[in-house]
Amino acid sequence: MDDQRGANPAAWTATVSSTDFTAAGVPAIPASAVTYTPGAEVSHTGDGTFTAATAGTLSSTPLSAYTHATGTGSNQLIWNPTLAVRVPNTATATTYTGTVTHSVA
Repeated sequence: MDDQRGANPAAWTATVSSTDFTAAGVPAIPASAVTYTPGAEVSHTGDGTFTAATAGTLSSTPLSAYTHATGTGSNQLIWNPTLAVRVPNTATATTYTGTVTHSVA
């Protein structure tokens, strides 16, 4: 996340959401089968407090990933999230496609 607004305060919340994972002619793997864990901070610049959210189940509704509070000016955060997919017994051996989206507000 690269916040170049130079705001005071420079607070933000990064969220994550997902579509279902689909393949032609087979049942989808729902987004709810995916657990998102924000993981540890790799690095940051700027001041303020960077806080990882707790692990959670993905869906089309945004889930908090990281927050930044009490800082001023520009800041940057790099983190290393993990996605764990619980493959349902209805899944077929094929290539599934879905979209996992990070957003910031």
